[in-house]
Amino acid sequence: MLYGDAGTRKGEVRCAVEAQRLAVSLSWAGRVLDGPLTRRVKPSEATWVLEQDQAPGATTTTTLHVMLPKAERHYWRALFEGGEEKSHIEVRALLTGLALQRGRALRHGAWRPRHSTPPR
Repeated sequence: MLYGDAGTRKGEVRCAVEAQRLAVSLSWAGRVLDGPLTRRVKPSEATWVLEQDQAPGATTTTTLHVMLPKAERHYWRALFEGGEEKSHIEVRALLTGLALQRGRALRHGAWRPRHSTPPR
């Protein structure tokens, strides 16, 4: 996930996925991410999406989600070669915490998916 300016549009994003490399650039900021991956991915199946996040009374941000399907079933200790490594226990704890935060925001109406319809 990358966070960017609220006005970011899909035409301003360039996401290049190779079997062992990921590069992301924004037309207004240049290259923001570029490096060799620790494992192989399936470039033909990779995809990305922009999500507009706006909480009541908060600043709107744009989040770039990049999905990289693994070429083989294996746990990745780091996304990029030489990057910070995490154990599967640390990752599970992080993901559980993020899910809990998003769940709380959903219950309180502070987060709504980009394409959701307003409640009636």
